[in-house]
Amino acid sequence: PSTSEREWRELPLWLWETHNDVNVRLLGERLEQNEQPKPNHWESQQARWPALYACPNCWREDGSWEEEKVYDHLRAVFWSGNPSYLKIPSSGDGGGPSSRVTPLRWALSLIVFAVVAFILRLYRAKKVRRNSGRHKK
Repeated sequence: PSTSEREWRELPLWLWETHNDVNVRLLGERLEQNEQPKPNHWESQQARWPALYACPNCWREDGSWEEEKVYDHLRAVFWSGNPSYLKIPSSGDGGGPSSRVTPLRWALSLIVFAVVAFILRLYRAKKVRRNSGRHKK
């Protein structure tokens, strides 16, 4: 199991990135379905979280992300305060702080994963129904 904080940061950042990718894809599909032009860069940026006004330090001038700042923003929004730690035992573990994981980090990860999975399931069901022609009856 991963024990360094750097490795544990990867999961919430991956979920955050996946969430943004889904938001941009859904925006494009909605515009396509309404026979509107594809989203431009600004519109795609508006579909991403956090918004520029919510976390100006998260965005670079070229429109890319400052992942360290995004992680800090995620942490401040979803698990700020004084967290309690859960010890994850591993062989040869000295029991230092690098082997601790907050329950709030787990909860955030699970919630984000569940939301993404739910959205993907809804999208797939809608696509299957649309392709089957049942929505016309």
